[in-house]
Amino acid sequence: MEILCTDKTGTLTENALTVAEILAEDEDGALRLAALGAGQGSGRSRMPKNPFDLAVWRRLDAAGRKEVAKSVRRSEIPFDPTHRCNSVVVGRKGGDILVVRGAAEVVFPRCTARDGRPPKETEQWLAEQGIAGRRTLAIAWKPVHGTGTEATNDARGLRFAGVISFVDPLKKDAAEAIRKAAALGVAVKILT
Repeated sequence: MEILCTDKTGTLTENALTVAEILAEDEDGALRLAALGAGQGSGRSRMPKNPFDLAVWRRLDAAGRKEVAKSVRRSEIPFDPTHRCNSVVVGRKGGDILVVRGAAEVVFPRCTARDGRPPKETEQWLAEQGIAGRRTLAIAWKPVHGTGTEATNDARGLRFAGVISFVDPLKKDAAEAIRKAAALGVAVKILT
């Protein structure tokens, strides 16, 4: 054998996303908004099934989980690769809000300068996260009024809440296994 082709997720990594870093003025607030905008979970706890949403849920404190559990989902548009975001109208104490989550380049242009565009250091932070191999999720929101308000992936006038980066930790023995393969003259190629 000269070349070993392998996948990464679950083979070299733990296949368990975790929140790596949060860039936000209010980190807890950004986490709560990310959880409120997550895909619908099941059961009383509303624990999500999506790996990104599950990582956010695990990072939430008890008060954040309680807030999410008490919220009412009024309308939702799930993530799709065309729009590269999802949106949810959530009823919560203090009024209904629209939460939009997705790729930074999709979410940021929808934030208004007056109500909170991403800070200047955000682009540098995103570049650093990309170099580190981390995936990111941008979160923005705005208050909405009226019982007929529907979620939309084309919302404008949003307020920047933050960006969350995620990491899938390497398995403890992955580096040693790759070193052993190299010592045997076997090149390891990751297919993704």
